[in-house]
Formats: sequence, structure tokens, C-alpha cells
Amino acid sequence: MDGNVLEVLTDHVLGLGFEAIPDRVIRHTKAVIGHDLAVAMLGCGTGEARRAADFATSTGNSGASTVIGHGKGLAPIDAAFANAVIMRSLRQEDSILPSFIHPGPIVIPPALALAEERRLPGREVIAAVVAAYNVLGALAGSEWTWERCARTPSHVYGAFGAAAVSARLLGLDTDQTRRALAYAGNYGAMITHGFENHQYGILVRNGMTAAEFGRARAPCREDALEGPHGFFEAQVGGVRPGLEEDLEGIGRRWEIMTAVLKPYPCTAINVVPLTLLEELVRRVGLSAEGIEQLTVRRSRDSFRVPGINDPDPRATEFGRISSLRFNLAVVLLSGSVTPRSHQDPHLAQEAARLAGIIRLEPTPSGDLLHHEVLVSTVDGRRFCVAGGAEVLPTPRPTGIARMHQAGDAAAARIELMESEVDRLDSVGSIGGLMRSVA
Repeated sequence: MDGNVLEVLTDHVLGLGFEAIPDRVIRHTKAVIGHDLAVAMLGCGTGEARRAADFATSTGNSGASTVIGHGKGLAPIDAAFANAVIMRSLRQEDSILPSFIHPGPIVIPPALALAEERRLPGREVIAAVVAAYNVLGALAGSEWTWERCARTPSHVYGAFGAAAVSARLLGLDTDQTRRALAYAGNYGAMITHGFENHQYGILVRNGMTAAEFGRARAPCREDALEGPHGFFEAQVGGVRPGLEEDLEGIGRRWEIMTAVLKPYPCTAINVVPLTLLEELVRRVGLSAEGIEQLTVRRSRDSFRVPGINDPDPRATEFGRISSLRFNLAVVLLSGSVTPRSHQDPHLAQEAARLAGIIRLEPTPSGDLLHHEVLVSTVDGRRFCVAGGAEVLPTPRPTGIARMHQAGDAAAARIELMESEVDRLDSVGSIGGLMRSVA
């Protein structure tokens, strides 16, 4: 690796040109942005989203940036804070693998807020978002920080994504960007539990503040991340294995291509087995009463992820969203998972009743997405389906609107937003896109 960590990251953040991004990556980046904006538009009326918007408005900092579902006229840092909370409010935002970071609510809100204020072209938004995803993926790698400290990878590394996208769109120079990323290491969300989706607003606000420290050329060490008493030592107990290799590959591995777009609120790696079972239920007409045993074989590494293999997640809505067993039972009972599945107390009781016939077995595979689903029925039939990344759906924003049973007006707004995102790489400013989500 040439240079220290800050130098490598800075070179990538400022050096990635739109022309260097493959077409398939551009298409998927637009799909990610459209997905997360649709989720935000559908979630902007939740209680937590409204509180975040109220806080952002209460600061009194006027500007040209839009709060999704609540209009425009705020400073970028305030609009981005609110939009991060709003985008996370339904727990349906994207997730990249293998780190399980949720970059969308961390990267997309500051990108849009700054680009709207500065009237930047859509292709610059795309390039900045792609670069920020690469920064997050390279820093986190395959390490699950909850095994080394009491925080998730999003909370440990998230501020780097917001700082990276902000530094680029603010037009910071090399020295300023290096300092911005150094300060991002001092600005993670420090407590995982209890602050709900406001944590993502905190990460965004902190990352954008780090960019302002960079712009002011605030003091920092060259080795602020990997050095003695630096970020890695202070936050996760030391530099993780494989960091240098991941940094050497930055720009060759497009992290946003690993982003899982969730068709409903869930844990990302549960989408594959649920999709496999949904297709099997539709194809052969399985019902809960006719199942003798349902077995899912998945990577043994998945058993290290908190909550997703919980046998009885009825206590909280988050537990129901995360648990594979619960959602497999929902598919057997109703044919598919929907956003309303996690809010139905009767369905929760019925799903818990089925937990005894659902087994989860570890396999030696390191592929978190590959799963086998085996079903045996009371009348002696046997079925086996398997798949991995190729099974993942790519839900369109309009499809997400239908899944949430959005009204005609909301669905029309999401359709308009989708058309604006589709042409994002060809527009001179993102004003039309932001008007569609206001």
C-alpha cells in the first residue's frame, strides 16, 4: 500500500472520475438511490421521522436543502440529519456485505443536500456516492465490530462515509479532505442501543462537521487512523487483519454492487432464503398445516450475527424484522412477507407456534448469501431449493410503494421520483429530483 490510510482514502475520494465508473455500477447506484428515497418517502410520516424533521427545522438555519416529505429551505447539515433518520425509519434501507453497514442513510442524505444547495450535476452525486461506499467497505472489510466492541459497523465507520461524500461535493482539496477523514475517525456514534434511528442522523451530522473541520484545516496526525492511540486502536482495539489488502483494492472492488435492496423490512442476508421459500410456496402450493419440517442451511458465520436466528422474536418489532425463523413462518402462513407482517400480533402468535418445525443448520461456507431450503411435508414429499446472490430481487420504487399499500398520490410521487433518478447521470442539477421528494 502506497501511503498511509488517510492518503489512500483521500486519493480515491477525490480521484474517482465519473467516466471511470462502469455502466453496471452507475445503474446499480441509481437503483440504490431510488430504493432508499422510496423508503424515505414512505417513512417520512412516522413519529421518529417527524421528530427529526421538527428538530432540523427548529435550528433556524435556513438554506436551499429539502427535507423529504416536509419541504425545503434548510441548511444542508440540518436537512441531511433529518433525511438520514427518515431514510432509516422503516428499516428497509440498503445494506452492503460482508460488513453489514447501512450506507444509504449515511451517504445519500448529505450527497443530495449539498448537491442541491451547490447546484451540482447528477453525475457528480453518483461519483461521490460510489466513492463513499468504497471508503466504508475498504475500512470495515469483513470485520463485524460487535465482536470487538459494543457497536455495529455502521456506528463505528459511518461518519467516514458522510465525511467522504461531503468533502468531495464541497470541493475540498487534498489536504482538507485528508483532515476531514481524520476527524471522521473521532465522530462515530458512540452508543449503539436506545437512540433508534437518530443514530444515523448523528453519524451524518458528525461526518459533515468533520468535513467542515477539514475545510478549516484543523490539526490532525498523518496516522490518525492506524497510528498509536489512533482510530483503530481507540475504537476497535487495533488495526484489523486485512485492512492493507482492502485499501489496496479500493476502486477495483465496487462496494455499492454488494448493496442488498430489501423488498420489505428485514436483515439483508435473510432476503435469499425468504425469496427461495416464497417461490417454492407459490410453485407447489405449500401451506403451514402441511409442513412436517423446514430446514435452512446457511453459512456458519451468519450465526454470529445478533438476532437473526432468534427462535422467539415476539417481544419487539425489531426482533420480528430481524429473525429468519419468524419470517420463514410468515411465508408459510401467508405466502409472503410484507411490511405489515411485523405489526400483526395474531400473526406473531401463529409464527411462534411454527418455530418448532423450523431448523437452521450451519454450513462451512463463507458465502453469507448462499442458502439451501429443504422442506418435508406430512404427506411424504421432499423439496430442496438453493441459491445465493443471483436470487436477490431488485425491487423498483413503485413496487415498494405497492408493497406498503401507498395511496394514489404517494405512489404517483414515487413514480415521478423514480423517473428523476433514472436520468440522474444526465441532468445538470438535481432540482427536479428534490422537488419530487419534497
